[in-house]
Amino acid sequence: MAAWSAARAGALGAAAEGLADDLADDLAGQADDLAELVTPDKSTSLEELDPEFRSKLEALISKLEAKGYKPRINETKRSAARQAWLYASGRTRPGSIVTWVEESNHEDGDAADVIDGRPHPDRAGQVVGWGSWEAEQGADATAGDRQASSMAAEFFKAYGAEAEALGLTWGGRWSEPDLPHVELG
Repeated sequence: MAAWSAARAGALGAAAEGLADDLADDLAGQADDLAELVTPDKSTSLEELDPEFRSKLEALISKLEAKGYKPRINETKRSAARQAWLYASGRTRPGSIVTWVEESNHEDGDAADVIDGRPHPDRAGQVVGWGSWEAEQGADATAGDRQASSMAAEFFKAYGAEAEALGLTWGGRWSEPDLPHVELG
């Protein structure tokens, strides 16, 4: 009887160990899936930027404010995890493609994304931003959405010209334009 109990306990132990391994594998897979859904933190801090780039970015913002614009820093330094998360968008994670590079100057503190922070003409609490309102709304676009698109085009034209005058590289000139992006040239 004791031999049977020992054999049975051994078999149960082996089965439990196998179940535990299977459960661990399942949980690891679920953790990877969840990690894809969690948005890594986004920074808008100027403190983390390369000092030379920060100085030029501050000058750029001042020049735009002097022209009546309200530039809003959308993102500055980016972790490698956030860059990987953004790169996965539209590729291995649902969403549209939002970046074309797996590694970015954001990771070194040499880049920033700036959008138009002026109020949207008819959407309370919203800003002009990227100027994509008209395209996003399609047939439901309002006159204010169309105006916001024009405002953003005007903003990014001034933003790019001022950035380049300061010796920064503007993403609006790239083959895949990234209008909010500037980086140390």
